[in-house]
Amino acid sequence: MSLPSSSSSVSASRWGRGFEGQRIPDLGDGFFRNPVFPGDHPDPSILKDGATYYLVHSSFDVYPGLIIYRSRDLINWEPVGPALKTWVGSVWAPYLTKVDGVFFIYFPARGSGRPTNYVITAPSIEGPWTEPLDLHKPLGPDFPSRIDPSHIIGEDGRRYLFVAGTYYMQISDDGLAILPETLKLAVEDYPMPEEWIFESPAPEGPKVARIGEYFYLNVAQGGTAGPPTSHMTLSYRSKSVHGPWEFNPANPVVCTKTPEDPWWSKGHGTLVEGPEGGSSAWYLVFHGYEKDYCNLGRQTLLYPVVFTEDGWWRLTDEDVSKPQPLPIALDGPKSFNCPYSDDFSTDKFGIQWGFYNSKPVGSPVTPPDSVPRHSFERTPEGSPSLVLTCKGIGPADADPITFKTGDRAYEMTVKITLLDPTSAIGGAVLFYNSKLYAGLGFDGSGALIMHRYGSDRYLPGRLPPTTDNGVSPRSLLVKLRLDYVPTTLTMWICTDGEGIEWKRFETQINVSSYEHNACYDFLSLRPGLYAAGKGRVRFEKVSYRALDPSPMRNDVGLLFASEVKRGNMV
Repeated sequence: MSLPSSSSSVSASRWGRGFEGQRIPDLGDGFFRNPVFPGDHPDPSILKDGATYYLVHSSFDVYPGLIIYRSRDLINWEPVGPALKTWVGSVWAPYLTKVDGVFFIYFPARGSGRPTNYVITAPSIEGPWTEPLDLHKPLGPDFPSRIDPSHIIGEDGRRYLFVAGTYYMQISDDGLAILPETLKLAVEDYPMPEEWIFESPAPEGPKVARIGEYFYLNVAQGGTAGPPTSHMTLSYRSKSVHGPWEFNPANPVVCTKTPEDPWWSKGHGTLVEGPEGGSSAWYLVFHGYEKDYCNLGRQTLLYPVVFTEDGWWRLTDEDVSKPQPLPIALDGPKSFNCPYSDDFSTDKFGIQWGFYNSKPVGSPVTPPDSVPRHSFERTPEGSPSLVLTCKGIGPADADPITFKTGDRAYEMTVKITLLDPTSAIGGAVLFYNSKLYAGLGFDGSGALIMHRYGSDRYLPGRLPPTTDNGVSPRSLLVKLRLDYVPTTLTMWICTDGEGIEWKRFETQINVSSYEHNACYDFLSLRPGLYAAGKGRVRFEKVSYRALDPSPMRNDVGLLFASEVKRGNMV
């Protein structure tokens, strides 16, 4: 198949459509459009291994974590599985590499103490992955706690980690130990002009690539979120990992200049070689917030780069929302990620679902329960289902299960059954963190629980009474619909068990501000399920479909028509 040229007529499609109408980057006409990985996929680390690419992102407070994805064209990604199952805390910017046939992921995490850096290894990208090794533990409490480790082999054949603050240090030949005496500064902090609007200087996420005679160092600076113009990428180069490092005169090479830019706070850039014979020799993989949709989190972006005559790289266009030719055209079927509808006939934990580890916002996390809280069981009718053991008193401390979505509008429905109706609570939510969520729950007494702004409001007597005083299992179908701009949550319930007659809940919730700038944590708003109280709750038939955002407009004529129908006006 031939590749389209950049001068070809550019696709008018906004995005391609994948499973359930999900937004995907492949437009189906030889072009792609950002985000290359929609939804909350921040701090991307990419590895080219032969003709195959692997991608991993920060997983923060959700376990299993560090989900690895695979692609042959940089555009269509499939999940491989989670590399991290053992809790070590909140997991941040990872770095995936391969040395002498062994895969390594270096990553920082913060558990009950200060942040530290870990490493896990595997003989194959599918695993098995080792238990996380704390690289700082042997060095004592006085060794600096610098995060965001990235790996490079120097011109001397030795292995190094670059870390936040733009320091670097040598590690052992097997990659499993830091040589503490080698820690030193690579480059001074870039002096941010006082006239600029940004969150904080915060040099972080250094990424080094060796291309030709140079090592190219990319540093994220300006703060991860905050004002739209905060995060950016600065570029340096040197012929040695030990410097001196030259400052790119075109810096910042990636940034958001104004709030009108479709992508905000762009940063954490990694150079990656394009497919052989493809449309571009090199690309930059980075992340950014989507204007008007910051609650989707930081999404992975991809854009071609060119090298100028003086040896510096730059993006081919400042506007990374423009469609670009596919890196390479592949024959055969292609698919992106996975369906989000789930009948629980297979285990999709670590592929789709993960447990959020509840914690006070901005505070160190504590270890989750050691006893598994979920099981896959057949219903009395023989259908597959997921059963969660209850925890906490509501979504804030129930450790809900969630999944990431990159769709601007969508609808999710689920059947929820309280197996212990005298003590259990079940519900469906859009969940940001323990302080910020929205949705509906219910208990065996017939009460609904409205969740809004991270608070829980008990509404007794909203469901039909039962004939056995709430002793038998009680079921409810719940539908959550995210739509409009600003993004607004509408909720429905159905008590017939079949989804025939739905009743809209009277309160709609503006959730556009359910994001990092409102409540910290670097996360996204995600569909989720929870089981609280005591006992067990069953979940069945999760159905998901992506939507095109609807215009938000109230037809005032409907009020008059309603009064006429009621006979109050003629």
